Amino acid sequence: MNLALQQQIQNLLKQQQNQLLFDNWGWVKFQQGSSFEIYNTWIESEQHADLEYLKNHSELKKHPEKFLPQIKSVFSFSFSYLPHPKPLSSPLRQALYSEGEDYHFWIKEKLAQIVVELQKLDPSAHFQIATDSFPLQERDLAFRAGLGWFGKNSCLIDRKK
Repeated sequence: MNLALQQQIQNLLKQQQNQLLFDNWGWVKFQQGSSFEIYNTWIESEQHADLEYLKNHSELKKHPEKFLPQIKSVFSFSFSYLPHPKPLSSPLRQALYSEGEDYHFWIKEKLAQIVVELQKLDPSAHFQIATDSFPLQERDLAFRAGLGWFGKNSCLIDRKK
């Protein structure tokens, strides 16, 4: 990617950040996650319980370049869930991130808006929108993109948020 296009992308994402309310972003080369072996050991020791899709996705996570050969790099975005952007009222006490519309939906909506703008900068580029429900090691991608570090709870932590 040429330097002029990189600068245009950075400027665009700075503008989009305020409009779409994402906290941070970065990009990184698309490749196997650095924690794949840990993930694979976890799967082989059957700690995934009855979540068979995790086991079924293992090969895709091991060789993401075969799964999505047209993808060369990844934009990674972090979003806050407080205050929830699409709150729902519920009489039940629940985790704060789940006190509204499922985040998979509202994050995909925001990512789709970003893709529309990125496509204008480079119409020949291919984009694939993905959240943590997609068979990629999204936390590794976010870590490598500089969005945080892994906490003891295995979540990606952003010092500022």
